Amino acid sequence: MLSEQAKDPKTERLNSFKKSQASNLQAEVFLEELQYILDEELLEQLVVHPQGMNPRVKGTDILFLEQGYVYGRGETIELGLARNSLYHELPEFLFHPLSLHEPGMSPQELVTAIKRNKERTEASKAFFAPFDTAFFKDRVKIHQRYLRLFSGLERGDKKSILHQLVDAIIAQPELKLTAPERYKLFLCLLSVEDYKENLAKISELLHIVLGLKVELSYVLHRITESPYTKLGEMLLGYSSGISGEVTAELDDIAFRIVYEDKIPEHPIVCRDLANIEAILGFVLHSGRAIHTSYTKEGNDTLLLGDRRLGYDTQL
Repeated sequence: MLSEQAKDPKTERLNSFKKSQASNLQAEVFLEELQYILDEELLEQLVVHPQGMNPRVKGTDILFLEQGYVYGRGETIELGLARNSLYHELPEFLFHPLSLHEPGMSPQELVTAIKRNKERTEASKAFFAPFDTAFFKDRVKIHQRYLRLFSGLERGDKKSILHQLVDAIIAQPELKLTAPERYKLFLCLLSVEDYKENLAKISELLHIVLGLKVELSYVLHRITESPYTKLGEMLLGYSSGISGEVTAELDDIAFRIVYEDKIPEHPIVCRDLANIEAILGFVLHSGRAIHTSYTKEGNDTLLLGDRRLGYDTQL
């Protein structure tokens, strides 16, 4: 039975892992790494055995890691910790007599009393083991909130804490971003003041998040239709005081996507344009109108021998 267990891949990985440098980690972090190595959730199988703190504090949190088996429960992972359990925290007189020695005790009776007291200690630890395990599992879940803060994004894991936080902050239906793109946008927006109305920095942001080369510029906002209402029989801007088009005080913004090799399919272009417009909403004045366009780098002319159509060859 032991030889079969030793050949078990899970047992081999457990043995090699507990001999590694990971055994020096805090127990909650150690368990998270162990679950990653085994690619398995272990909380339901876990049984914690706090061994108490000696007067000289142990230099490691993990004392032992073993596989066990409990009838009716199945396979378990036994984790021994250099920590106090509820048993150690409660007053000692609740479990043991104040003194083991009684008047008239023989040496043999004293040895028997010490053994009985030790058995009572182990029984008390076993009684509190389920409670210690439950408290430890809660601490593990709290640690997982920190350890898994940035995980799951590359997989688009909806349970990822940061994924939910990003969704709450960047709640715009126009944004059609992948999980990594949303994560990068979130990190950039942490320093949003550096990007506000700075076209060069905004262009860098778009390249970081979307991987696109985007040219940005301010353009005059010209008003050709009067926004004013009628004043009696006169229309302000036409028959009273103002004539011709009006230039607004607040300029518009124009951006152009420059694709490198070829312009992608129309749905992809529409998605890129919509994403850029939505991102600009975080860093530009909301009163600016946005004008969009796209082009590509390179030369579309036809090469005829050593002559280039459109330059030195005419049709």
